[in-house]
Parts: sequence; structure tokens; C-alpha cells
Amino acid sequence: NAKATVNAYSTIWSDLEVVFLTDQDCLDALNEVEPDLIPFFHKEIGMFKADICRAAYLYLYGGYYFDVDVLVVRPFLAGDAKFVTVKGIGYHSNGFFQAFLASEKQNSIVGRSIQIMLQTLQGKRSRGRLFGPTALLQAWKEEGISLDENNETIYDNDGAYLLMEGNVNTLKREYSKISTVLRRNKHALSQKTPIVPDNDCEFSGGLCNFVVIDGADETLYFYSRILGTELCGKILHCKYQAAKAHFNAPPCEPSLDGKGCYWWPKLDDDTLKLDCEYSSDWPKQAKDTHNLFEDYNTCCHKDGGSSRCTG
Repeated sequence: NAKATVNAYSTIWSDLEVVFLTDQDCLDALNEVEPDLIPFFHKEIGMFKADICRAAYLYLYGGYYFDVDVLVVRPFLAGDAKFVTVKGIGYHSNGFFQAFLASEKQNSIVGRSIQIMLQTLQGKRSRGRLFGPTALLQAWKEEGISLDENNETIYDNDGAYLLMEGNVNTLKREYSKISTVLRRNKHALSQKTPIVPDNDCEFSGGLCNFVVIDGADETLYFYSRILGTELCGKILHCKYQAAKAHFNAPPCEPSLDGKGCYWWPKLDDDTLKLDCEYSSDWPKQAKDTHNLFEDYNTCCHKDGGSSRCTG
């Protein structure tokens, strides 16, 4: 999936520079930006380390940040915006979703969020469950960039720009263009958790069908998380070890012919075999707007898989 994201943006920027942030990259950035955060960085768990790291790195260098589980349907370009992130709508948090960020270097919102995180870790501010997103939203407000009177998403405000994230079903009710896209694709903008014979496997799946759109023109840019990851289709329990091994492998990718694919376990002579199943419900935009996915044979077994993988 990370490779697909890189490929998508490489079609736009031939000189694209890509960095997969390591702990050392984070520490180097923190040493430049806010050394007082380094002791806290060492103590935090991974998700909170990521909150600190992404802010420090973007403040120092600028650029686009993606979590590795964000699925790019169409590349978003920030244009003249100095800061871009995503705000949730239509569900309980309505906060910032910072799996995608774009920022110029030394941006004041990012810089203030770093100081808020430091003050929080020092005990000078209360700490909520969502450490980084809370700091980012508070920085947004303290920089004097307002949301409208209903606390809904705004589109452009002094160089800061907000995309919106919501469930597909919520968006299709509220945004006519999204509804049109869904109808054109037979309501197919969805990622489905595999069905396993006799319910022998259990999957996470509650946050699969969340997407990121630009509310100004209702263009759909990202799935919030790809199928097969922590909050979307990850195996929770499976009595068949072979299935467990495959479902915990990296998820297969959509194909150039516009179809989705996913591993599908089935019983054959009392032995569970894994096959690559295709669905015509993957949105046609995956083919029409970019060619970022490899040939669909790559999602099948390494030994060639079944005939359905080539037809």
C-alpha cells in the first residue's frame, strides 16, 4: 500500500523524495526542533511516538505525511495551502484525523501543536485519549483559525485547508456528488471483510468504510484505512493456521482492471486453501484516474494461484 501511494504521487512529481520515518529520523528532527521532547519520545508507545515524530519532521522540512494504511484513490494536491489536514464529520469525535497532513516547513499550526504536546507531557495540560489529534486541533484554535458556528468543516481559511473524513453511508446521504459516484459504481465504494466457512475466523471491521473527501467539490481522495489493517479486517481469531498466516500478511491490492481483490479461504477435501477472489465493486476511479496498482496477478499466490487470478 505504501508503494501504491508513492506510485500515485510519482505520476505527478518526477522528483518525489520519499522518507519512511525511523526512530532515528524522529530523534534527529526532535533534536533540531524541540529537544525537550526526546525523553518523552523514548517513553511513549508507537502511536504516540508517531504523533510527536510527524509534527517535528513536518515542521523541520515540510511535505506530505501519510500513515501507511491510508489508501490513495486519487492524489490530493495542497496547491497554495500552507497547512492541510482532515476533520472527521458525522461521528462522535468530529476531531482531526491526522493520518494525512501536508504542511510548509515551520508552519505555525504544526509548531504550536509541538509545544502543546510538550506541555501536555510535562503535566501542564490535561491529556485526552487522542494525544496528537487533540494537540493539533487545539493548535488550530489557538492560532485563531476558526471553524464555523456549527463547528463543521471549513474549506479555506488563511492558508489552512481542511478535508473531511466520514463514513461512506453518511457522505452519500449528505453530499449529492458522492451519491452520484456511489450510484455510478453500484454503491461499491466499500471494503468487505472476507466471509469464512462456518465463521471459523473473526475479523475487525468497524472502521473500514471511512473515506476522505474535499467538501468543496466532493472529490474522493482516500480511504482512511486499507482492508487488512488494525481497524479494518485484521484477523482477530482463526482456527486455521494457514488462513491466519495469509490474513496477517500485507493485504492484496486493487487491480488495473478496476476490480478489488482479497484473500478468500475455502475448504477443499477438508483442507483450507486460500484463493484470490475478485469483485467488480472496486470503484472505476482506481483505473480511470491513476495507474498506481500493479498487475492483478500480484495479489494471487506466489505459485501462480488459480485460473481466476488471470481471467
